[in-house]
Amino acid sequence: DEFTIKNVRVSREGDWKKVAAELDVESILHGSVHEQDGALKVIYAIVDGRDSVIIDAGEVNGHVGDLFELQERLATTVRDALAGGETPELITRPAPNRVAHRIFMRGMHALEHRGEGSNLEYSIGFFEESIELDASYGPPYLGLATALALLPDYRGADVETYLARAIETIEAGVASDPAIADAAGAIFGFVYHQQKRWQESEQNYLRAVNAAVVDSNAFSWYSRMLASVGRLDDALDMAQKAELIDPNGNIVNSRIAMTYAWLGDDEMARYYFERANEFDAGGILHVMSETLVHIRAGDLAIAGERASAAIAVQGAPTYWIEPVFSALGDPARRDEAIAAMDRAWEERIVIPGIAFMGRIMLGDIEGAMEIALLLEGPGEAFATELMFIPETATFRQHPEFMPLLERLRIVDYWEAAGCRWENDGVLCAD
Repeated sequence: DEFTIKNVRVSREGDWKKVAAELDVESILHGSVHEQDGALKVIYAIVDGRDSVIIDAGEVNGHVGDLFELQERLATTVRDALAGGETPELITRPAPNRVAHRIFMRGMHALEHRGEGSNLEYSIGFFEESIELDASYGPPYLGLATALALLPDYRGADVETYLARAIETIEAGVASDPAIADAAGAIFGFVYHQQKRWQESEQNYLRAVNAAVVDSNAFSWYSRMLASVGRLDDALDMAQKAELIDPNGNIVNSRIAMTYAWLGDDEMARYYFERANEFDAGGILHVMSETLVHIRAGDLAIAGERASAAIAVQGAPTYWIEPVFSALGDPARRDEAIAAMDRAWEERIVIPGIAFMGRIMLGDIEGAMEIALLLEGPGEAFATELMFIPETATFRQHPEFMPLLERLRIVDYWEAAGCRWENDGVLCAD
C-alpha cells in the first residue's frame, strides 16, 4: 500500500471529520511527545477522517539518543494500522547523523525567517555544515538549493550563477538520497520559472505537490508561478492548499495576502497581511503589496511610512518616496515625482519592481514599459505577476504588452495549457 503524507505544523483538535475534509486526507495521526531525563514517550492516535472513529492508539517509547529509530518504529506501527495488518518492511535510509540533523533544523529555522537580517546567509552555512557531517542525508541539500535559488531575489546575487548552483546542489542531493527526488521538483520548478520555461516549471511543481510527503513551500512557489502567467485565481487556490498544511507559516500567509491583493480583494488581503506580519513575514514584495492595499484605501501616510521603513532597512536612500506619495494625493506634483523617480533609477537606489509600480501609480506607462522589458533578461527583474494586477490595467493596453508576453514565452504556455487572453484576463479550460 502507498500513502500520501501531509505534515501540518499547527495544533489542531476537535472535529476530526472536519479537519480531514480541510486537509483532504482519509486519516489523521495526532498525538503528543513527552520527554523526561532523556526518555521519550510518543502517545498517538489514528483517526478515520470519515467518521472520527479511532483506528488505533498507543504509545512508543525510546531514548532521545535513538530518536530516528523511534520515528521508524512509530511509522511502521502507523502503516500497519492503516493497511490492516503487517506490511512489507518500509523502504528507509539509514538514520542521519544526529548532529547533522540538529544543524539542518537550525538551517530551516533561519531559512523560514529569511526576511530578517542575515538569516538567508546563516541558513546556507548551516546546510553546508550538515551536508559535510552527513553527505547521504538528503534534506539539507533541499534547504541549501532553496537558499541558493533565493539569493538573487533577496540579495541581488547573479541569477545565472546561483540558479546553476541550486541545480548542482539538488542533483547531488538526489544522487546521495533518492528519497528526496519528488520533493526536488520544487527546486527545478523554481529554477525553470526563473528561466521562463513555464511548462517545465509547472510539471515539476505538480510532481512536488503530489509527492508522498508534501511541503507547503512547493504550493507557495507553484502559486507564484501561476500568478506569473496571469492565472491569479489558480494561484490563490494553490496558496490556500499551502495554508492547509502550514496555516501559521509566515511565507504561506504572505503568499495568500499578496494573491488576494492581486485579485483586488482588499478585505481578505488585509486579514492575511495581519496574520503574516504577526508571524514576522518580510521581503520587499510583501511590503510592496501591503503598501498597495493601503494606497487603495487612501491611507497614503501609512503607505508612505511603511515603504520608507522597508527601504531604509535595506540601507537605501528614501528621498524619492515623499514626492511620489505626495503626487498620489496631489496630481499637480506628478512631474516632480517622476523627476525624483528618474534620479533614483539613474542612481540605482530603487529596485525594478518598485520602479515599475511607481511609474504605474504615477501614470507613466511608457516608463513602466521600459522597466518591464528588463523581464527579458535572466531571472525575474521583478515579480512578473505585477503585470496582471488591477493597477496595471492601463499598462496591459500598451501595444508592446502582448509582444512582451510572447517573448517571455507566456503566450506559448497559455496555448499549451489550454488558456487564452480574454477580457483583460487569462481564461483556462477546466
